[in-house]
Order: sequence, then structure tokens, then C-alpha cells
Amino acid sequence: MTVSVKGRLEVLLLGGTQLFSNQIRSILQHIREFNVEIGDNIQDALQILMRSKPDLILSDWQVGSHTARELLQAMQVNESWKSIPVIVCLDEPSTEKSEQLETMSTVRILFKPLNQNVLSRMIAELVPIRKLGEADKQVYNEGSIRRKLRMIGRLAPLPTLVRKIMEILKDPNSSARDLAEEIKKDQVITARILKIVNSAYYGFHREIGNVDHAIVVLGFDEVMNIAQAACLMNGFSFESDEYFNREKFWIHALGTAYIARALSRYTRKVESKDAFVVGLLHDFGKVVLIQHFSKAYKEVIKLAVEQNRSLHSVGLDVAGIEHAEVGSLVAESWQLPVPLVSAIRYHHLPSLARTNGDEVHLAHIANILCHRYNIGASGNPAVDDPDPASLEALNIADNRLEKIWESLDIDPDRMRRILW
Repeated sequence: MTVSVKGRLEVLLLGGTQLFSNQIRSILQHIREFNVEIGDNIQDALQILMRSKPDLILSDWQVGSHTARELLQAMQVNESWKSIPVIVCLDEPSTEKSEQLETMSTVRILFKPLNQNVLSRMIAELVPIRKLGEADKQVYNEGSIRRKLRMIGRLAPLPTLVRKIMEILKDPNSSARDLAEEIKKDQVITARILKIVNSAYYGFHREIGNVDHAIVVLGFDEVMNIAQAACLMNGFSFESDEYFNREKFWIHALGTAYIARALSRYTRKVESKDAFVVGLLHDFGKVVLIQHFSKAYKEVIKLAVEQNRSLHSVGLDVAGIEHAEVGSLVAESWQLPVPLVSAIRYHHLPSLARTNGDEVHLAHIANILCHRYNIGASGNPAVDDPDPASLEALNIADNRLEKIWESLDIDPDRMRRILW
């Protein structure tokens, strides 16, 4: 794999219309600093390659009077050119063209309309940046992270109460009393739940003094959701700094959970209790990374802020693995349902999900709305653009998101006061 030692990405852009060129440039501005050379045909491309070797070639299928396949064939005459990553943009899926492009091991195919998230991930995989200090690289890389995650049962065990709640949910004979009895066994969690229930978010005039009363007033599902959130916040703590604030992170997680639940009721695509868990856990991989790779991961967050890039793309650049995948591995170890695991894994890149579960799309849009309306902060300085696949799957349009947000009746100011 090519490792870029420069901060600036050197790109050779080939073929396509002026609109295609402008779209590529616009997307690259949000991914990484770059220089670009443009060629209209294969002859231009070969002349540029003889002068200098770019980090990446981005090509339309049609390159002048030739095709990208012929470009790849021409590049085979020079050993050093064979290692240059090439991304070819196709107007639509084509088995024939895809098979023709399998002449280079570093080729990737990108379908139009161009998607910033997908292109960002491809570039991160093909041309990663390594900017951590040597000592940090030794402990913060894909191999070391995956080795540590094999011990995930000890690193991030599912809180006992959350596991009990899941068992109660699976039991058709369970009742609100069963839930209350389990919660009351943990005095710390009980106190936190009552603090949340009596917060300004709910606005009750009389104080709710016990879990049984909370269930009567708020309902079984709401108290169950609060209990899960309280357990996670209590069980997985970490130190704040200027780039990653613990309180703001949990506000973001809980805000995304409530938004996902509200969206699920609006779209009628996902069970509300599942939607809440997806929102609550979508960024949990960051908690694991900050707890067990604190120094190095804080450098990753700092780098994302300095470059104003998405945290998941920088994480992939630096270590070859990012927080969404880490979070999905944790969720998998907890034996959460496959659609929830997939939603956590692909909440930044829903188009890459191997399943068509609506949970993925719900998590993606809920996370974007939480960022747009500044509910907490997740450490990610660059907000995703809504993926067209998610908007289509949920039967909503990007230009309707603001009206949909208003219809969800979520008050950001009250949301910020749920926890603190």
C-alpha cells in the first residue's frame, strides 16, 4: 500500500466533462489538501506520468477517444506506474466494464453521482496519511487495535443491567415491574436515572422519587432507554480535553438516539426501541479508542480538527481502521442483532453496507441532524453530507430535512440539559 509522506495529495484527473472535473475538485477540498493536473486523453496522461508520479489517478470511463481500460493497459509498460492507485468513475454499474478494469490490483470503481463519503474512504484506503509520532505508530495501528479488540469481552463488557434489560425485552412474559426490580438493584444507576427523569428535558412540576413512578409517568420504553444510556455513561468514562469532551460526547450520543427514535416513528421503517439503541451506540467505537489508545487517538482527533476533515476518514488514514468498525466489533461481541451492528459499522458510509437494513440509513441521517443542530459534540469537525441512498431508503428528500426536523419536535436546548 502506498503511504503518502506529504500532506498534499498529488492527483491526476483524466477525461470527463467540465462538470465532472468541478465535482471532483469540490469533493477533494473536503477530504485533503491537493494539487491536481488534468489530462484530456491518454497521451496527456502518459506525458504527465513521465514527468512525475502522482499519488492517485482519478479517471472517467471515457478518456478522449479511449477508455480507462486502455489507460490501465498503457500503464503496464512501466513498473512504477503499476503501483499508482486508480479510481475509475462509471455512469452506472456494468459487469462488463468492471471486469475490464480488473487489470490492476489498485483499481477502484466509483459510481456516479459522485459521493463524498465513498470517495473519501477510497482515498483513505489507497493513499493513507501517517502523521503520528513513531512511538504512537507502534501502538496505534490496525494490527494492534484488532489484537486488543480480540479481548473485547474484558475491554468493554456489556453492562450487566443492559444485558438484563435485553433479556427482559426478549421475554414475552416480562413486565414493567421486572424492569423496575432490575434497575433498583443498582443504586448508582437508579440515582442517575432519576436525575435524568427529573431534568429540565421532561419538565415535570413534581419530583419523581422512584423508578416505579418513573415507569408509570414516562412509560416502559422510555425508562428502558434511559436505563441503557445511564449504564453506558456510568460504565465507560474517560477524561475530557479541548478536542474531545466527555459531557458533550454523551449529549451527542443521547441526542442522536432520540432523533433516531423520532425519525423511526416518522418514517415507520425501524422499531423505535431499536432506533434508540442504534443512535446511542453509533459512536461507541470512539469510547473504546479513547479508553485504550488515549494518547494516539487524541492525536487523530486533533489532526482531523486541524485539517477540517471527517474523523472517520482521518482514523482510516492513520491506522487503517476507524471508530465505526471498532464500534461494530464491540456490538457484535455483545451479540446485538445484525442490523444494529451494521448500522454502527456503516453510519458514515451507508452505501457500503452489505445489507439493506433501514437501521443503517436511520443512523446516518440521525447523526447528521444531531451535528447540524449542534446537540453535543462527537469530536468530528466535518459533518457528512446526507447519502442519497439513505434519503431514498427513508423516503425523504434532502431539501425536506429541515421541515422533517421541525416535525420531529426535538428541542436542542432541552436536549442539552438531559444529562448535565
